[in-house]
Amino acid sequence: MTREALLGVTAPLAAPAAAPSPLASAAVPALRRTLQAAAPGERAGLLRAFLNQRITAILGRGEVALDPAQPLPAIGFDSLMAGELSLDIEDALGTVIPLERFRDVSTIERITALLLEQVADGGAPAVPAGEVDLMSDDEVERQLRTRLGGSGS
Repeated sequence: MTREALLGVTAPLAAPAAAPSPLASAAVPALRRTLQAAAPGERAGLLRAFLNQRITAILGRGEVALDPAQPLPAIGFDSLMAGELSLDIEDALGTVIPLERFRDVSTIERITALLLEQVADGGAPAVPAGEVDLMSDDEVERQLRTRLGGSGS
């Protein structure tokens, strides 16, 4: 599978697209569709390849194979980079990993396992931007606490 297919890129960037239809916000993200279509035994490899590609890109290292068991901080991956990876995961899977969880899942292996669990049970989907406007202040606050990993009160 090509990197473009893995990331859901289907065409080069061109002129701005027309405004998305209301159904577009409910669309399943590309990598989640790929994982759902893949055999269960292939999903971990697809996720590891995605994570390896995104982490090396964030680190500015190009296409290199990282040791999936190596702690990410040991290769220079810091909290700002974890934030960027979290956004990449959300875009590709529609799944939110609170930033505090990256302390607990600091290897590609552990992130893969966490994502497999979330994809298998539906995970915590991202809230489409258009729906935030329809949410109460309390619901927005609850979603933010969930995303940031806080328990709130």
